[in-house]
Amino acid sequence: MSKKKKIIFLVGMVVLIAVTAFCNILISDKIKKDNDDKGGTTQTGDFFAQYRTIRTTTRDELVVHLDSIINNESVESAARTEAANQKKEVAKNMELELNLESLLMAKGFENVVVLTNVTSKNINVVIEKADLTAADRALIYTTINGVTGLATTNINIIPIE
Repeated sequence: MSKKKKIIFLVGMVVLIAVTAFCNILISDKIKKDNDDKGGTTQTGDFFAQYRTIRTTTRDELVVHLDSIINNESVESAARTEAANQKKEVAKNMELELNLESLLMAKGFENVVVLTNVTSKNINVVIEKADLTAADRALIYTTINGVTGLATTNINIIPIE
């Protein structure tokens, strides 16, 4: 496989993880709405726990894949370097998400999931609180901006019940 194909493959894997996470949120939200329409109930706490489990599993699989490229001597040096750089980026995003989630929980938001986007420098915050006040939103924006320096236009808050 050529160097260009390997790099495209690696970038595709990272994009696939981001798309998977986004689709998971959309599907979970649709299931929740369908259950609400039918009079059923869902537990958002379960959503947050399930999402964290899926996110961890998916990232673990990505890291294993990147490690296999990094440790494979038959892979070109440039592709191994690119895999190592992507692994560093994944680790950096994992740390950022964990830090932001912890800070938001410390500020009183019980269930929070933060998703970072490697390529577009956007952050999505899924939060269990249907009726976010302007003060709540300001607190979230200020917290994330203080850590990342991102403008509010790059921070998307998604409240759920």
